[in-house]
Amino acid sequence: MQEATDAAATEEHAVATAAEHAAPSPGQILTPSTREAEGPAPEVTHDEHTPARPLREPVETVAGLAAPVVLDMEAAEPRQANTSEGAHNSPSDTLSAPNTLSVAAGPSLAPPLPTPADAAPAASWTRLIESGPAPSRDNVAELLPYVRLALRGAAALALGLVVIVLMLVVLYRWVDPPVSTLMLGQRLGGTPIERRWVPLDRISPHLIKAVILSEDGGFCRHRGVDWTALEEAIGSARGGSTITMQVVKNLFLWPSRSYLRKLIEIPLAYLVELIWPKRRILEIYLNIAEWGDGVFGAEAAARQHFLKSASRLTAEEAALLAVSLPNPIERTAGYPSAGTRRLAARLLVRMTASRASLACVRAPRRLVAGAPLVPGLRLPL
Repeated sequence: MQEATDAAATEEHAVATAAEHAAPSPGQILTPSTREAEGPAPEVTHDEHTPARPLREPVETVAGLAAPVVLDMEAAEPRQANTSEGAHNSPSDTLSAPNTLSVAAGPSLAPPLPTPADAAPAASWTRLIESGPAPSRDNVAELLPYVRLALRGAAALALGLVVIVLMLVVLYRWVDPPVSTLMLGQRLGGTPIERRWVPLDRISPHLIKAVILSEDGGFCRHRGVDWTALEEAIGSARGGSTITMQVVKNLFLWPSRSYLRKLIEIPLAYLVELIWPKRRILEIYLNIAEWGDGVFGAEAAARQHFLKSASRLTAEEAALLAVSLPNPIERTAGYPSAGTRRLAARLLVRMTASRASLACVRAPRRLVAGAPLVPGLRLPL
């Protein structure tokens, strides 16, 4: 019995001695060279009846980054050893050290701390959850009456505008338009408007012919819309609007180009052609067309650019006015650029050589009292 007790004490002493040799001192850094110098650790044998005690396994430290960390496999908590003798850091000091890097032999025992990048999505999800649930069907049902009211108001406004435009189209068949939407927009913008209305009989025939050939060569043939010109204008810089469509745009619509405006402009052009004669359409066009900043109508343009009345315009002056219609702000008829002069010269050649029929805009003949309806024939009274 005494021999068994002595054997057990001897074994415990051997285990303690092996643990002391395996554990490093507080100021000692374990490196491969240190292990080779110390030699292999003594082997410890255990009796099958004696339970094995867990050892404190050292963990190597990457050179130059941090002090060694000794991992107690039994406590499962890292502990950092200070390089100064007799000093030990607390766990809080270990976490706060910016340059500390521990390399563990096995998988990490503690979960990694969340980074700000990982916390941002969680915060956004938190705000989304705290914002409340989506609107319920009851809330949507409460909004439906207001939506219906808004739609009815918009429909009533559109219907009212259509009625007003129809009334103006009929009225302008005999009454001269006092203003157009283009004039109104410039006047609201602070631009003074210069305009003088004159009948078509007091406008130079040269200007009438030049404007028709330049803006709408098929004016006397179509019924408001020239579909061939529209197809050619799609995808190009030049416009395909007829004189009738330009009258509708200047009187009732907005100047910016858009497909919505075209959709409204085309049926209105057909309506205007149905109610107004060609001569009336051209007369209104020549009195509301823009020929400069705030300058509207042929009479105001002739006095602004050539210091004369519209009835006294020459063929050259009429050509200069006609080619400036597509861009009256940049093309000035009174002080034309080389490009404007070149365009006017080409139009003047067309005016001389053209045999286009302008019968649709000619003034009707006035019968003189007592003159026979057929020349050479007199009816007995």
